[in-house]
Amino acid sequence: MVGKFTSVKEEQIYIFHLEGYVEKTVAIELKEQFKAQWQKGTRQFLFDFSKATLINSVALSEVLEIISDAIGEPDVMLYICQIPEKCYWGISSLGILNHMTEFNTFAEAAKELGLKHDQ
Repeated sequence: MVGKFTSVKEEQIYIFHLEGYVEKTVAIELKEQFKAQWQKGTRQFLFDFSKATLINSVALSEVLEIISDAIGEPDVMLYICQIPEKCYWGISSLGILNHMTEFNTFAEAAKELGLKHDQ
């Protein structure tokens, strides 16, 4: 399945639901939407990988750029959930998880963050 993402803002958290094969074009769109929300003052983001099947190295570089932009900002909170095994090693090898709070499932993230949003 070719990748895509959908997004929604609930309370103060902007949620990105990633699906399918996440490659460069999907990641660039994700980065652009992240930056647009950042400029609007959003500082909490949840990246839901529950429906992602794979993320390629070029897309990972775009995700790393998103994280790099947010590192060091005192009010930023980045969350990630349900990373498929095929995606996990690429994401963790870049150190991305060192700057995010990880949840096993979207339901766990929603409960912990007080979200009412259904996936």
